[in-house]
Amino acid sequence: MALNSTLLIILFIVFFLNIILFFKIWKMTNTVEKIYELSLTKSGYELVEAEHEHHGYIVKKFVKKNE
Repeated sequence: MALNSTLLIILFIVFFLNIILFFKIWKMTNTVEKIYELSLTKSGYELVEAEHEHHGYIVKKFVKKNE
């Protein structure tokens, strides 16, 4: 009986730590995306939002600035 309760506690701790790890990785992914956008902006690109011709949704893309 004691073995089952200790196993349950260990599984709960592992489950909880996996949830924390998931959100930390998700946050890092967003940070990497922001760094990527910043580096493109510093390299002479600009973010342009345009409406898709056929479907009507907004498309974001980087294009080289005309200097």
